[in-house]
Amino acid sequence: MCSFKHFGIKIDIDADPMWCFRLIASQEMCFHAILLLASASNDLASQKPLSKASYRHLQRTLPLLNQRLSDPNAYRDDMVLYVIGILASMTIFFQDYESAQVHAAGISKIMRLRKKFAVEPKRKSMILLSVDRLNFCGSLATDLWTPVYNELNWVQPAVPAHIIRLHASYNMFPLDDYLDPELANVFRNLQYLSILFNEHFCSKTPLDGAVLHEYLEYIQSSLVNLLPSPRGSLQDCVFQGMMTFLATTFRLPGSYTHPSCHSAAAKLRRYYLTASESMENFPKIAEIWLIYICFLSTENMDEVFDEIIIGTRWEFSDLGRSSWDETRLLLKRVMWIDAFHDKVGRKIFERLTTRP
Repeated sequence: MCSFKHFGIKIDIDADPMWCFRLIASQEMCFHAILLLASASNDLASQKPLSKASYRHLQRTLPLLNQRLSDPNAYRDDMVLYVIGILASMTIFFQDYESAQVHAAGISKIMRLRKKFAVEPKRKSMILLSVDRLNFCGSLATDLWTPVYNELNWVQPAVPAHIIRLHASYNMFPLDDYLDPELANVFRNLQYLSILFNEHFCSKTPLDGAVLHEYLEYIQSSLVNLLPSPRGSLQDCVFQGMMTFLATTFRLPGSYTHPSCHSAAAKLRRYYLTASESMENFPKIAEIWLIYICFLSTENMDEVFDEIIIGTRWEFSDLGRSSWDETRLLLKRVMWIDAFHDKVGRKIFERLTTRP
């Protein structure tokens, strides 16, 4: 068992902490791929283009990958899939979407071939976890991304009884009357996930990584699976709000937003402006949540303030004269993750309530 902290939330993972080291020491391709990942991640965190060092690691990784791919049984090798996943992630985050599509096609082919042989369940789960995460980020970042597959590989997680009780006691706001059943179900599960994060953050107890994977991957793959179906401006807006909400929870430490958020944030604003005309009977609390997600997903609030706020019900809302704690409690009734959103949310509230 090993653990790590993400924004103050400790997550326990049932994994051998020496596994990665053994791979690096035994496989040259893995060694260079990990160096490439570390270097590119540093470039990303520094908000710089891909550096010369990253390109050097890329030039050393590609020939080794191509050599491995010449083996007809390469698709059975987990490391081949992971390395292509690293390359695809890099191209997404650095906005080289044409190359991302090439890597996605390769992953898609490998996944189709892998259906022909049995994979040990725990290993299969980790493989799908990586692929589904990549699939979600690609779909989030650009309309040019074609999902690796549009099939739901995860069953809905069994919700612990105490999470359901907390959902009721917090008077979480349902949107069942405004969304189709599939979308409403994903919305509710995302609320459950938010409660789960908050519970462990507040109690400072470790979150079981296996449980997190079940929730996270079911929600991610469900959202990607629901992508192709336009549902009307209001439902599309809520759908994009969920996509963007989930993206904000995976931003890099020290960064305001997740790199994949930029395209999603612009799309959410467009959906909101289109849907706002039909929000007369939509609950104000849910609309305010959507507005906050618009701001949470952008680094430049001034850029969207006039576009989003002026002309909406927000400027007439009593929330403009209430406290941050009251506003936060309302946002938490929709969905809100304290560890990821409190600090940024307070800053947004202060800007919104002090701006002339």
